[in-house]
This record gives sequence, structure tokens and C-alpha cells, in this order.
Amino acid sequence: QTIDNYEKTLGIYNFNKLIDWGWFHFLTRPLFFVIDWLYKLIGNFGLAILAVTVLVKALFFPLANKSYAAMSKMKLLQPEMQKIQERFKDDRMKQQQAIMELGMELFHMFDAIIQDRRANPRDDLASLYANAKVNGEPMGVMDTLGYYLITFTAGHDTTKNSLAGGMCALAQNPDQFAALQQRPELIGSAVDEVVRWSTPVNYMRRTAARDVELRGRKIREGEHLILFYASANRDEEVFQDPFRFRIDRDPNPHLGFGIGEHFCLGANLARRSQRAMFAELARRIESVELAGEPQWIQSSFVVGLKHLPVRYRLRADA
Repeated sequence: QTIDNYEKTLGIYNFNKLIDWGWFHFLTRPLFFVIDWLYKLIGNFGLAILAVTVLVKALFFPLANKSYAAMSKMKLLQPEMQKIQERFKDDRMKQQQAIMELGMELFHMFDAIIQDRRANPRDDLASLYANAKVNGEPMGVMDTLGYYLITFTAGHDTTKNSLAGGMCALAQNPDQFAALQQRPELIGSAVDEVVRWSTPVNYMRRTAARDVELRGRKIREGEHLILFYASANRDEEVFQDPFRFRIDRDPNPHLGFGIGEHFCLGANLARRSQRAMFAELARRIESVELAGEPQWIQSSFVVGLKHLPVRYRLRADA
């Protein structure tokens, strides 16, 4: 269960070469179990990682190289990954080493927080994660680190990409920007439409909990499914005129924040921050338009704009 949850957290797959993900499962599952066991034994995650790293290098470093290559294809922290790949584009080994060092840096940082919150719990989310129990037992190290990592990363790139996507949509649809300026009470529905339209998280993997038949297709318990949120958010059976950006869309049952037990933990914060930003932009900007071709982040998982050149005119009283 620990490893399955860890893979959910870091389960960012490269569909260009699925075989690498198969190698990742085969080679890294035993390592994660060993890391978790050592952590419980010695109480220091850094030492547990170090011990396993030494073991890997000593016993089967050639095989580990393939595993590390698969791990390097994971899309979380992609900007840092791209910098590493560009810096060491001619040296694959140095790429892998730099990626491992990046992961170690994050693990050490989170482990220090975990130990502090266990010794000195506070009324905050970090303490809740560090002291969480499942069925009366403390969460495993990989589960705990997974929660820290996804909280650390999820609310940054997704909200940033949603804001950029919304700004692009408003620039491409000046009538909708004018509507927001004239009717500021639409800010709530406008933000939900921005999230539907931009859909910063492209897909997730889920596991069928029981046998089910969906539109004539049989899905068996334990089988994996890929959910493509951008497709769901443009479902013609759910949304009227789904390929049109409309800030007054109602109802708007988009899945940009997920659904059920997987619903985004930071959805309220994401909505509030985007409402504040777009409300201020509508108040202060008279007009906005694209000043060049938008460029997209090279990612298949957390998607969004990397460069958005715009030309705008401020209101005289802004």
C-alpha cells in the first residue's frame, strides 16, 4: 500500500516510452520497501537513502541506471529536470546523478520538517501529515513524504498555469474580458471557467476498486485507468458549447479540481487567489491582447503556458 500510494503521488508517466515505466516498477519497488524498512529501523530517512544507494551501486549499478533513467522521465519538478538535462545534455550519467541529488535535497528537507513536527506538533498541515495514522498505525515514510511533496508542488504550478491560461483566454476573447469588467459579480463563475478551460492537470491514473461495466466496456477490479481531465472538461454531453470560453457558464461541473476523495485539497485557496488576481486585472486594465504566439511548457502532466506575450492598456484611474 505504501508503494502504491507513493506511485500515485509521483505517478507521472511518460507515454512516449511506456517500457521505461515498466522498468521503473520492476527495479524500484523493492528499493522503496527497503528504504521504508530501514527508516523505521534507524529513524533517519537520509541514512536509509544513503544505505540503499550504496547497496545499489555496489550490487547492481548497471540495472539501477535503467531505473534512474525511468525516474528521470517523471514530470514532477519538470522545470528543474529540464535545467539538469540541458546542463548535462552530453553526459547521461551526470544527468541521473544530478536528478538523484535534487530528489535527495527534497527528501532531506521534508524529513527535517517531519521530525520537527513529530517532536513539536503545531496547529498546521505539516503537523497533520507528520502525525497522521491509517488504521491506527503511523503512515509509512513514503506515504508521508508523498503528501509533503504533492502539497509542496501541486498548488504552485497548477494555479500559475491556470492564471496564465485564463489571461490568454481573456486576451483571445475580448468580449469575455469586457463582460468581466462590466459585471464584476461574475468573478466566481469566471474563475471556474478558467479552470475548466485551462485544466492544468492533464491526467491521472486510477485503479478500479471493483468490476464494473461502463458503456459496454468491462473494467475489472485492479485494472488501471487513465483519466484525461481536459477531455472530460469538454464533454459535449455535459457542457453546452464546450469549446467556447464563457465566464457566465452555469452550471459548470468541471473536473479541474478532481472529484470525490481525490478532490483538490487547495481548491478553495486556488479559487480565492485567482478571484483576487482576475478581479484586480479587470479593474485596472482597459484592454489586453496577445503580442505574440504563446509557448507551452514541455509537459504532458501539469500543462500550461511558459511564455505569454501580451499588450495591455491601463485604465487612466488605475
